[in-house]
Amino acid sequence: MSGATEESELWSGRPSWKGYKYPLGLAAFWLITGAVLFIAADSETDGVEWAWIGIAMLLGGAYSSVTSLYDRFKAQYRITTKRIICKYGILSTQTIEIDLCDIRTISVSANLMQRFLNLGDIEITTASGAWNVALLRNLESPEEMKEALHRLKNGGC
Repeated sequence: MSGATEESELWSGRPSWKGYKYPLGLAAFWLITGAVLFIAADSETDGVEWAWIGIAMLLGGAYSSVTSLYDRFKAQYRITTKRIICKYGILSTQTIEIDLCDIRTISVSANLMQRFLNLGDIEITTASGAWNVALLRNLESPEEMKEALHRLKNGGC
């Protein structure tokens, strides 16, 4: 009969969609404008140049969409009663696990747009040094999450 407690998941998530509202909105604008320019181009006049501009805008919009979606889906975060687990990547992955008792600092940063959308990044460092750092990006209500992590750390260690 050991006194060890079972580990259970308290929270699981990815970066918030709100953090990608503007990049995806801009990509949609490029895609729509590029499609209109390409379709409306008249090949008998100077429309060929407009068609190439439309193709360039379509490619730019597609690139922006794919990179934004990849950035969101490559990160997955889990918080359990004992650890914080950050998994990064889709094809090749990197997993960072931090025991709650090893946490040294929890800091929150947010740029102007993130503050406007109630988003932020949480950086967690450990006593092990700079190599054991976890970054949870574009989380909703980051200050509340930081306080919950402090309570969890202080209650379990």
